[in-house]
Amino acid sequence: MKQILTLFAIVLLLSGCIRPGPKPPPPSPTGVKLSSCNARILHPKGEKSPPCIDQHGDPNSSQQALVIGNGEYDHAPLYNPINDAKDMTDTLLEMGFYVTQANNLDFQTMDKVINDFSKGLSRLSDTTEGVALFYFSGHGARTKGENFLLPTDNDNIEMEHDLKVNAISVQILLAKMEEVNPGVNLLVLDACNNNPYPNRGKSDKRGLARITPKGSVVAFAAAPGQLAIDTKSNGQGMVYTPQTCLKH
Repeated sequence: MKQILTLFAIVLLLSGCIRPGPKPPPPSPTGVKLSSCNARILHPKGEKSPPCIDQHGDPNSSQQALVIGNGEYDHAPLYNPINDAKDMTDTLLEMGFYVTQANNLDFQTMDKVINDFSKGLSRLSDTTEGVALFYFSGHGARTKGENFLLPTDNDNIEMEHDLKVNAISVQILLAKMEEVNPGVNLLVLDACNNNPYPNRGKSDKRGLARITPKGSVVAFAAAPGQLAIDTKSNGQGMVYTPQTCLKH
């Protein structure tokens, strides 16, 4: 349990803390090649790149992770998700995770990647020591208490009811993970950005809604109903200092 709490503390620091300045990338763990997705940097005004999906690490690891960074949105692109996903992937690889990293996913691709990840967790079904971690950086939305993660083809989302067919339900995602992994399930959602559709008749509710799962941990980059800010000041979307995080 102590190891699990330590892991969770590290995850919270990664999802909620800004680094004071640029730093060199961490060295690759022995035998692990950092993904080509990891090398990509987002430029929202540039040409839109195709979805990127890479898998690295030991497939037999009892620590499995899916890291998604969506920045090149059709509507309201973001600067930081690719860099945030890169930081998370680098660290998880160093910690011995088997990581699937995926960038800039449309709905069809995002849905498939998540389903494949959930099914792959069946390799953890025979142990209670397994750890499954899902990280998402990008646009999020909520309606009627349900949280959704937005794919890059978000022009398909015109009204709140479109979220159920054109976005990923966080509650359904968590249920899929819990169904196959009896160990620890962690969700880290850096998806509390402001409403990207202010003129489309959707709810103006801020941020994401609180989730209280049993046997799992869900971490947000901001408090329920609050916002995580996306700026291009330093290419990083993390908004708290390490000192602030450690006080919590």
